[in-house]
Amino acid sequence: MKVILTKSGWKENQLNDESVEFRIPVDGVAVHRIGRFLATDCPDGFLSLSILTDDKGIDGKTNRTRYYVPQSGVDRIEVHPNQSIAHFRLFM
Repeated sequence: MKVILTKSGWKENQLNDESVEFRIPVDGVAVHRIGRFLATDCPDGFLSLSILTDDKGIDGKTNRTRYYVPQSGVDRIEVHPNQSIAHFRLFM
């Protein structure tokens, strides 16, 4: 499992399992989706953060994708202005 340690004013209990609308670059392509944060407080005040999405594949099976959030993404987390979409927003 990959771990990226970041510094943030956000804590695990504020973000973990909360919905997030996100747009992040992956292999040169902007991915724009809705997912859920997976947050873990780490020693020395660090935070490890990723986003999980579940999608139905062509075969009808559910596929889970995990997007790791770097420091530049953590710095852009905000409360979503439209709570009917998601609780948080992260646009990179």
